Amino acid sequence: MLDDQPALAVSFAQLVARSNALLSERLASLGRRDAAQRVGALMLELAARQNAGVPPKDEDVAVPLRQTQLGDALGLSAEHVNRALATLRRERLLTLRSRTLRLHDPDALARLCGWDSGYLSEPPGL
Repeated sequence: MLDDQPALAVSFAQLVARSNALLSERLASLGRRDAAQRVGALMLELAARQNAGVPPKDEDVAVPLRQTQLGDALGLSAEHVNRALATLRRERLLTLRSRTLRLHDPDALARLCGWDSGYLSEPPGL
């Protein structure tokens, strides 16, 4: 079927490449980042996904996940997520209240987390 429909083959290749990029990012995050960096990177990703690939500054972003769900996604306990959020809040990088995220300094947060949105974009050459 993919031989007969080249556009479908390209779309499928893009989907596989994006899935691999997301998986690589998640594995790197688990292995290289501390709790605050993991939480910050995920918040940047969620904000970027809702804002055409760029995390917005001082705009509200919906985060419909509970701290236990964030912890499950990040390999952290809910208590670690809570402490990480408190740290990021104290550093005036973000606030998360009532499932609403506000990034105060997304560039500084990205530097702290070693986060780059490149894995969210379309793979080159496909």
